[in-house]
Amino acid sequence: IAAWLAAHEGPPERIAAHWLASGQPQQAVPCLIEAGRRALRALRPAEALEALTQAADLLEAAGDRDGAFEALDLYFDHMPPAWDEPHQRLAERLATLAATPRQQGLAGQRHADLLSRAGDFAGCARVAEAALRTFEPTSAPQVAALLLQFSASGLIQAGRLEEAVHVTLRALAL
Repeated sequence: IAAWLAAHEGPPERIAAHWLASGQPQQAVPCLIEAGRRALRALRPAEALEALTQAADLLEAAGDRDGAFEALDLYFDHMPPAWDEPHQRLAERLATLAATPRQQGLAGQRHADLLSRAGDFAGCARVAEAALRTFEPTSAPQVAALLLQFSASGLIQAGRLEEAVHVTLRALAL
């Protein structure tokens, strides 16, 4: 049924359900990712999170930690989450899956963003500074620039304005 639905452009969440029911979970992964993307575009974050988390679970179970990281990171790319329990767990899981320096920096940037949205600028700055130590900023300049901005926000909150200016200028140079 899943193959027929796929050939006839059926809904990806339905195709995934059929692949899962037939005991072929890895066939379901691309459908779950597409279902997550569609849910994000339609501004249905709960559905997106469910589909992308399920895809990440299947990828991780198959030993594909990079794929699991990328599936979860799709959520952060499209849906700026609030700081609540589900998103905190998502940020923690992303950090756990991060294997490469780029992924570690990106996971730190996602976590810092959540802390910033929650108003915890000191925590945001700590996470950002720790993430900056995990990779060479020129290898991922956009990630590094965002991390530097988060670090600067913590410095501003601490009243260390001159340092914040220098950090901001470093971000702009990237």
